[in-house]
Amino acid sequence: MIVSQPQNLTNVIGTSATFNIAATACTTSACQWFFNSMAVAGQTNSSLAIDPVNLTNAGNYFAIVTASGGSVTSVVAVLTVLTLPPAITGVAANPDGSFTLNLAGTSGETYVLETTTNLVLITGWQPIATNMPDTNGVWQFNDVEATNFAQRFYRLKLVQ
Repeated sequence: MIVSQPQNLTNVIGTSATFNIAATACTTSACQWFFNSMAVAGQTNSSLAIDPVNLTNAGNYFAIVTASGGSVTSVVAVLTVLTLPPAITGVAANPDGSFTLNLAGTSGETYVLETTTNLVLITGWQPIATNMPDTNGVWQFNDVEATNFAQRFYRLKLVQ
């Protein structure tokens, strides 16, 4: 009998997620975890830990508990995986008039850095760089063209 069902989880990429189940007969040999209906090799404990979480881990998880009296299946718990929103985490003015921008996002995703000199014009944004953050989720960009403008605004967008 299952006395505590696994719960839905929402995690950001790079964090850890743990599904738990409690059953009156959930021992190492009596509990098997499944991901999208496929048995997860070697996952026969009452907890299933995913560390670190990535986009391929998103999906449905459940466990089947087997004892001498038969088997029982847990409810399906859904793992939703979120990417980090793109962010400009710092801007530094350089002595030559250029600006160095520190950018953050999810490693493996592609981002475009856009600029405009007029925040009133919705269509005034122009791409100035496209890149992928390093394995730590950071990217640095030096805008040497900033010296050509009295003012310049920036935004970072995920490439869809």
